[in-house]
Amino acid sequence: TQQGHLESVVEMARITGTDFGTKNIQGQTLLEVARERNYAQLVQFLEERSEEERLNTQRERSEEERLNTQRERSTPQLAPDVGAITLGSLRLRDIADELENIEAIEAVLVSEEISMQEKQNEEIESLEARHQEEHTQLEESHAREKTQLRTKQEEEKEEQTKMRSTNIKKKSELERQMQAHFSSCATSAPSTSSTPSPDVPECPVCMEEMKPPMQIFNCRNGHLTCAVCRPKMAICTICREEYTGRATAVEQMLRQMFNCQ
Repeated sequence: TQQGHLESVVEMARITGTDFGTKNIQGQTLLEVARERNYAQLVQFLEERSEEERLNTQRERSEEERLNTQRERSTPQLAPDVGAITLGSLRLRDIADELENIEAIEAVLVSEEISMQEKQNEEIESLEARHQEEHTQLEESHAREKTQLRTKQEEEKEEQTKMRSTNIKKKSELERQMQAHFSSCATSAPSTSSTPSPDVPECPVCMEEMKPPMQIFNCRNGHLTCAVCRPKMAICTICREEYTGRATAVEQMLRQMFNCQ
């Protein structure tokens, strides 16, 4: 993390001789890397330290020039050469220290990059596992819903079959009763007077007798209506059920009663 990088750099800054101006294999200094990765706190720390080092360098150069001037005045001719050799040795040692510091910084950056990659891999694996679990749960839920829907459809189909069978039996019984009633009353020819015959069924809508050749329709419960009123009525006026079709058995019995072929 950014805080972790800052703490690592602060620790390295406490090591004497650490040079943060050294460049990595891509030719970037630590400050340039921090700017590229948008580490604001690290950038601020390095800029402040760079400014402090620049001021210290200026002071050291001024002090070195002052000492060299004094040395030239008070030291024999060979002294400058010995001082130069000592200064060169110190610079070589500083360079070696700086190289070690750069390698340490690079190791820290590599370690952070590996840690970050491992964390990203763990997050990806966790996300994939969660998605797989949700997908499995969704499939199981769909399977349960399909099973429940099939069961409901089978129950509704069975109920409709029972209702259809009951209606057929009821219709057959009503037709049988009506046939028996008309057969018992058909001992004489139907009256031709204007008085309505009690043996001829009347339409419950218009109250007219449904004599041949009138077409007669019935509902699921066997209630009758004439062909004139049927188009006007969507459902039976007595039981509020739908009409199922023509009552052909009733029409046939009425034709026999009235001797109509």
